[in-house]
Amino acid sequence: MINSFIAVNFLFFLFSHPDALICESGDRNAICPKSNGEPVCAVYSGGDCESPTGYCLREVDSDCNACLDGSVAGFVYGECSALNVQSCSDEHDTVGCHDVLGNACGITQSTSSTEAIIKTKYTNGCGACDSGAEFYVNGDYWGQCQVVSNSPVCKAENRGATNCQAVGTLACAYYTGGDCTEPICRKTTDGYCFACAEENVMFYLIGDCADLVPLGPGGSEEEYEEAEEEEHVEEYEEEEIVDPCLRRRLLLNGKL
Repeated sequence: MINSFIAVNFLFFLFSHPDALICESGDRNAICPKSNGEPVCAVYSGGDCESPTGYCLREVDSDCNACLDGSVAGFVYGECSALNVQSCSDEHDTVGCHDVLGNACGITQSTSSTEAIIKTKYTNGCGACDSGAEFYVNGDYWGQCQVVSNSPVCKAENRGATNCQAVGTLACAYYTGGDCTEPICRKTTDGYCFACAEENVMFYLIGDCADLVPLGPGGSEEEYEEAEEEEHVEEYEEEEIVDPCLRRRLLLNGKL
């Protein structure tokens, strides 16, 4: 059975990663360039995914190909095995894992509070999963592994707030439902109070969405605009464009 509270926490830790991106509608029917051999770790739900978080990880050969799959909410650049946040499942690979001493923080929901998580330190991720954790974080990726802590996601007490004030610190809200037709969408709000006042917002990251990681696998607008300003941009050969995100943007816009 999927625990939505744990699912939201799992997504928060995943998309807090500096190399994590979410897929958007325009990515679903993209014409993907040839893979450059740099894999991404796709975050997906449904199908063969059986995990307490409701989300699983699988390796795909490129960012563009990952987002062609409508079940993929987003991805993190690099191999799944290198990702610090891992979901426990019946298929979790335990071969040789118990011999790895890297420390892992197992996450479960507190039985005494619906808005707190229990964090237990283990010698490795397999130990966390075998002991009933729903997901784990390797090493000290997000700080000390304390026994209990408040969840970093939006709380019930924040919903429907009418006294929010703009304090000059924007928040990028990650949400589902409403006008969102993808597994996850995001939008910039005037602050965390405004973000969590909305029922369908799961969590937020501090800052303007546009100033965080670029949305989707197409590269940032600034990168593309800089390429357009080059004198001979329309004469670029594909092999001259090293950055895969920039190459894809040029391809989709007829510049290659």
